[in-house]
Amino acid sequence: MSEYAVVFATDENYWEFLYVALFSLVENNKDLNLKIFTLSDGSNSEFDRRSTVLMQTYKNVSIANVVLDAATFETLPTAFHFTKGTYYRLSIGRELSETILDNS
Repeated sequence: MSEYAVVFATDENYWEFLYVALFSLVENNKDLNLKIFTLSDGSNSEFDRRSTVLMQTYKNVSIANVVLDAATFETLPTAFHFTKGTYYRLSIGRELSETILDNS
């Protein structure tokens, strides 16, 4: 069975949409081992509960929330479509390169 690392980034406004994307990914790729990482500046109890249910239902899935230091992004502009989540996505290489390599 193939294994893939998948990375999402979110801020407080998109937890629900992130869960919908995760559910679709998992439901439509039952034949893959998925290591899913979410980058955020905190956690969301409802998302955590739903993620736990996903991991219990689909044994081929692991989900880890990587909490970023929000202070790192405080001075960056967040106008229009540039949200904190945009900057989180830009930091994927810095935040996860070793984590993904260590877990491969």
